[in-house]
Amino acid sequence: MTDFDVRYGTRAGPFLGLLGLGLLGLGRRFSRATVEDGVLRVRMGSAFHGAAPLARVRHALPGPDVPVARGVHVWRGRWLVNGAGSGIVEIGLEPPMLARAAGVPLRVRSLSVSVDDPGVLISALSLDPPFCVGVASRRARQ
Repeated sequence: MTDFDVRYGTRAGPFLGLLGLGLLGLGRRFSRATVEDGVLRVRMGSAFHGAAPLARVRHALPGPDVPVARGVHVWRGRWLVNGAGSGIVEIGLEPPMLARAAGVPLRVRSLSVSVDDPGVLISALSLDPPFCVGVASRRARQ
């Protein structure tokens, strides 16, 4: 199992605490992306959780910084799960990931998540070499 901690900015922790979101489980302890047994799982406490087989990942790329938003957001079908504005990985999924946001079931085709080590997550999700250093290529997994 490989865990990728959701990246939190230095200002996000106190900010989330002031809003009481820490009580809802949106803090560091409850937020991560995991790659295990051929499945990607992403969680941010009770606000978002989803899982998809790695075979559904169509791309995993570095994403642009997000200067303002923190938490779980959706805009035009693109989901963002972040605690910081940097370290963003954009993940395209087809067929969509089955997920829940605040308990509501949904299908996610585009997910961006901020992690402490985006390069390693991208490698773990990559389709083909040379990106998958130390990770079997998608073709070998199928």
